[in-house]
Amino acid sequence: MSNIQTGAERMPHDLSHLGFLAGQIGRLITISTTPVIAGDSFEMDAVGALRLSPLRRGLAIDSTVDIFTFYVPHRHVYGEQWIKFMKDGVNATPLPTVNTTGYIDHAAFLGTINPDTNKIPKHLFQGYLNIYNNYFKAPWMPDRTEANPNELNQDDARYGFRCCHLKNIWTAPLPPETELSRQMTTSTTSIDIMGLQAAYANLHTDQERDYFMQRYHDVISSFGGKTSYDADNRPLLVMRSNLWASFLMIRGPPRSTPLYSSAASATYNRPVLTPELPFALQSSYAS
Repeated sequence: MSNIQTGAERMPHDLSHLGFLAGQIGRLITISTTPVIAGDSFEMDAVGALRLSPLRRGLAIDSTVDIFTFYVPHRHVYGEQWIKFMKDGVNATPLPTVNTTGYIDHAAFLGTINPDTNKIPKHLFQGYLNIYNNYFKAPWMPDRTEANPNELNQDDARYGFRCCHLKNIWTAPLPPETELSRQMTTSTTSIDIMGLQAAYANLHTDQERDYFMQRYHDVISSFGGKTSYDADNRPLLVMRSNLWASFLMIRGPPRSTPLYSSAASATYNRPVLTPELPFALQSSYAS
């Protein structure tokens, strides 16, 4: 008869918590980060409210908000240090940290506050960089490789990095680096329809190549293959939600405020059911 425990019973734990954020339109900010261990299963129900501060001019179109949930393995952040840490157990050397500034809100974009030591875990910052470099910047832009948050400017440290948005009806049709020579030759009385279609096809090819054929997993998927997120240390996108923050026109009192102020608000209820994951969920939003 043995008293050695060979298994552990699965127990539910309530990890409910509140988060209060102040961001800027067009930036990526972390809502919450939840560490997990191998074999964990998550059932997450995020409920929130978003509001825009009053604007000087009315919005031409409603603002939109994207909410993402990512899985960022610690091995992608710490590499061999993480493997050694797990092997050494209780005698392991503590994992490295990164340096922040002395301002309490200069780690807000990572979903945390700046402690008295001005040091935070490396996985909070490097995980954010991995998410941004893989999902929120144009492929032709250089990766953000800052080693510490104290190297960031004030707005980036408070509100997060600016996001690159794909073209839509309001920003189409040309990417910023399109050559000016890509124009249609026309006469005063006719236009070459076949030439127009060829120009559209060339533009589509350029867009596909510039935006979606730069990264390894995109190239492999174009041939019908599939790559693991470990192949290029890519954060795993678990879920994405998109919602509108509709605006309301409010007439302010005369001489004290602008003639009109625009206020936008939205509420959301976002259930997330994840499979068994080995380490670190990070929820972010980009507006």
